Amino acid sequence: MTLDIHGDQDWCGSLKVGFYSDHLGAFWWWEVSNGNGALLDSSEKLEMAGPQTPREAMRVLLMFLLCTREPFNDKAAEWSRTHRSALEKALAEV
Repeated sequence: MTLDIHGDQDWCGSLKVGFYSDHLGAFWWWEVSNGNGALLDSSEKLEMAGPQTPREAMRVLLMFLLCTREPFNDKAAEWSRTHRSALEKALAEV
């Protein structure tokens, strides 16, 4: 699932979440990209206590971006701080 994040006048970037499974195991992955399309951060460790759906995975990623610097690198943390209002709007709409 891909969610484009839009500010008041421009595209801020994209969030992606997905599920992967093979013979070694299964996991939810995530990516944060900026408005230039550059990958800022990603991981194969998105853990959810609730429903295991793409929508819920996106909600969890949005909540993490709004609430904490962990587990993000400095670029993704700064991007989320800069685009906080756009992320809040996206969370309300997901």
